[in-house]
Amino acid sequence: MKDYKKKIHKFRRKIRLEAGLRAGSIGVSAGLAVMAALLLYGRLSYQTIMLSKAAVAAVVAGLLIALLCYVIRFRPKKKEVLARIDSLGLQERIITMEELKQSDTLIAKKQRQDAKTQLEKLETSALGIRFYIWPVVCSVFLAIIVSVLIFVPFPEKEEDPLAVQNAKEMAIVDELITALTETVAKSDIMENVKSDLQEIVDALAINFTPEDSTLTRTAKIATASKRLDMYEGEKQNELTLLKQQLDGSEEMKLQVTEATEEQFKLSHVIKKMKDLMGTSIEVLNMVEGTFWAPGGPSSGTSYDVEELPMEEEPPEGENPEEQEPGEGEQPLEGMEPGENGEPQEGMEGEFAGMGSETIFDPEQGEVSYGSVYEEYYQAILKALTEREYSEEIREMIEDYANSLE
Repeated sequence: MKDYKKKIHKFRRKIRLEAGLRAGSIGVSAGLAVMAALLLYGRLSYQTIMLSKAAVAAVVAGLLIALLCYVIRFRPKKKEVLARIDSLGLQERIITMEELKQSDTLIAKKQRQDAKTQLEKLETSALGIRFYIWPVVCSVFLAIIVSVLIFVPFPEKEEDPLAVQNAKEMAIVDELITALTETVAKSDIMENVKSDLQEIVDALAINFTPEDSTLTRTAKIATASKRLDMYEGEKQNELTLLKQQLDGSEEMKLQVTEATEEQFKLSHVIKKMKDLMGTSIEVLNMVEGTFWAPGGPSSGTSYDVEELPMEEEPPEGENPEEQEPGEGEQPLEGMEPGENGEPQEGMEGEFAGMGSETIFDPEQGEVSYGSVYEEYYQAILKALTEREYSEEIREMIEDYANSLE
């Protein structure tokens, strides 16, 4: 009886090996499919997916699929093993013996003896291992795809320059908000003052949108810097009023001393915040690169721009309307006197690209847009940073200024 069980066990091990190979081939196909899918997704979405991560995901998926296939589908049951053995020419002797194993009749005993005799004559090599062809074919095909995805370079994504610039500027803005928040949090000032400063920072953060131009972003930062100036001024006025109420008592003196110390700390914190804002404005203009380049923030609040030329009042007793044409003013280079400042045909240089459009300048009379555009544009920027306008008005001003360029 022991020899019989040992023989059956040999056949069972071989059939289990066959089931394992089938499940494994499906697992390999599934793992390669997962790896190919991850690599293809990375290529199509232009995301860098590490080869090692894709390989780990493929191994885990392959092992899991192979295990599930073996347990649920391919693991051989006892009757299936006996039926496979009978298929080798035993004509259902083994499975019949299994059915009659509880019977003590003479026929059952004779049948078991005959089945054991025939089984002893049978070699395990007679049982061939059956492979599934389609998982092997799929594995080869998927392996080729994975090799192509790994070794064949794909064309790089053409990035939109405006989108790249916008992403860089938004990163600068995010860094600024983070730095301002940390500066306020680490400052040694009263909690109510901290809350007021944080409100200004939060309002600035909410005010930014991805659709903003570089000019709009710098103007919003400069406006927030002005709000810090106003807040510092309010606190200074409160301190001045408190000093005026000083009555000589020790309590009032102590209160004034503490308020003075708080004002000093507040000024120090606001200076740090304004310096951060000024640096961000400079970096934003460097990233943008197409707008005018400012000379640099003045204390982090406004740009250094020249005042517009103003019309000088004529000397007393002199009427400018009575002045003869061409008297008292020199014609611009490239213009003939008496032509109202219109450039000659074929003229090149600073008027190129501006056509014959002119503008009246108090100092020079009728001149081309090209000769005064830069200083007028700087004056517009200065006005945008020093006063608060609605978003609609601000966009109209920006669009008009940019259209002139």
